[in-house]
Amino acid sequence: LARRLIEEVWNKGKLELIDELLDPAYEGHDPLLGTLKRDTLRNSVKGYRSAFPDLRFEVNAVLGEGNFVTTRWTARGTHLGPLLGRESTGRSAQVTGISVAEIRNGRIVSDYAEWDVLGLFRQLGLQDVTVPLAVRKPATVRLSSRWIVRRLRWPTISSRAASAAS
Repeated sequence: LARRLIEEVWNKGKLELIDELLDPAYEGHDPLLGTLKRDTLRNSVKGYRSAFPDLRFEVNAVLGEGNFVTTRWTARGTHLGPLLGRESTGRSAQVTGISVAEIRNGRIVSDYAEWDVLGLFRQLGLQDVTVPLAVRKPATVRLSSRWIVRRLRWPTISSRAASAAS
């Protein structure tokens, strides 16, 4: 199922398969777009495929245990259409990522993706981009992790608390 999602939905644009592969209660989690349902995933695939018409995902490894499947992948494409409010740069980009999907009753019920968002922005030469972050408030992200932490006021863990947790 996880491989089909990448190879048929992302690579070939077969959006009609989303309803077949994903449970109606599906919840995905993306570092750039936040929480996704089936419809928002469908829109995300459309948006990325429009921004990168030659978008191609390569499955590098698939590991499964119990109800969970982990997929390591590489995505490549050329930025030829609008992305997050920015016009085409004409630049090629490559990012790597890992997705962990939970499967129940023959469908994906949840998916947690981690991928190199900052690397994508740098390769495209984007210095600041307005994105709907996981905090669900639009924010301008500058390519400085210190600025992001201050801007979003993400919680930090003191070294004493980190020691106690381990």
